[in-house]
Amino acid sequence: MLDFLRPQLSQKDDYERILFSCPPRGCEYSFANLYLWGRQQLAFTHGCVAFFSHFNGRSVYPYPIGDGDRRAVIEEILLDARQRGIPCRIVSMTRADQAELQGWFPDKFLYRTDRDGFDYVYSV
Repeated sequence: MLDFLRPQLSQKDDYERILFSCPPRGCEYSFANLYLWGRQQLAFTHGCVAFFSHFNGRSVYPYPIGDGDRRAVIEEILLDARQRGIPCRIVSMTRADQAELQGWFPDKFLYRTDRDGFDYVYSV
């Protein structure tokens, strides 16, 4: 299993160095949100960051970030889900992430748009 832990303030610089080297991500990848929401966990592995979150009775793995070996991270996520006995739900994916995942694991995943998970803008 991946060694997922709650984010620590001491990890902020390392985390943001990886995050800021990536194409733009949604708010769920902000270190402040990860730290303050309290239900997210992360693991530094293969030069990337992997994520695990459990809320409302549902476990998910937000798509990993980083310039390292993301394919190896996905393989670890698949193993982690098997060891936990849970479905492997990878969320917060861009179209580029989906194409990358499909290239590595053709026809292994079912892709579904979750409009309730989209970012939003408040109207004031």
